[in-house]
Parts: sequence; C-alpha cells; structure tokens
Amino acid sequence: MNMKSSNRSYDASDVADGYALAYEQVADLAAMIGAVRHLCDKNIEYVGKVYDVPESVFQELKRVFNITEGLIQDSLEFSKAQEDSYKC
Repeated sequence: MNMKSSNRSYDASDVADGYALAYEQVADLAAMIGAVRHLCDKNIEYVGKVYDVPESVFQELKRVFNITEGLIQDSLEFSKAQEDSYKC
C-alpha cells in the first residue's frame, strides 16, 4: 500500500476563505427558509380566511421558524467575525 502524504501548509487567508464560504452558504439557506416562511404565512392567511382555521393552530410552526432564524443569524455573525479576524 502506497500512502502519499501531502504536506500542504495553510495560512490565515485560507481559514478566512473557509469562513467566507460558510457565511455565503448560511446566507443562501436563510434566503430559502425566508421564502418557505413567506409561502407558509400566505397559506396560513388563506386557510384562516377560507376555512376559518385559527392562527393559533400554526403557533408551533411559527416558533420553529423564529428559532431557525435566530440560529441562522448567530451563525452569520460568527462566520463574519471569524472571517474578519483571519483576514490578512
């Protein structure tokens, strides 16, 4: 078995690039979840008007969206702070 070892060295800019990529991916996720939330809000409004379903039925779903948005915001702030701290 031939095991080749590559000793690539990394510097702070490589780490900063990783955090920048993480930030972009989380921002994309935030946009997708925002779109899903918007569609859910429209559907909640529709079923409330058409079928007289109380909005309270959807409180747990709204709570999950709020928690997810908070986690995303924390991740965005962390990734940006780390990226900035590793920039040369």
